[in-house]
Amino acid sequence: SFLNGVVCEGGGDGPEAVEMGLKAANEAAGATRVILIADAEPHMEGKGNLVDYHKKILETDYIEQSNLLASKKVPVFSFYIGGRGTNLPRSFQQISALTKGKANRLSNVNTLVDVVCE
Repeated sequence: SFLNGVVCEGGGDGPEAVEMGLKAANEAAGATRVILIADAEPHMEGKGNLVDYHKKILETDYIEQSNLLASKKVPVFSFYIGGRGTNLPRSFQQISALTKGKANRLSNVNTLVDVVCE
């Protein structure tokens, strides 16, 4: 039901705006868990720093947003596909560890189902 409304668009560049996805989850009323899927690492610049590619200052970062989710006891289940960016596995493991979720390399859809429905 929810996934039927999800639309994928853009892509082809990295890093990903993981911080904005986590921020949206923090702002969502009643969120009890987050599923994060990406094929590239998050912005590593940190809050307040310039993202050269987009010429924008990061208003937040994935660590800050992960800590906010952790304070609400909302776990993040992170799945990474491929491996664009050397920080992809480490950063997703960090996000999930901070929030008491789990991080996994997504090799097939069964991995997603096994972890989320555990």
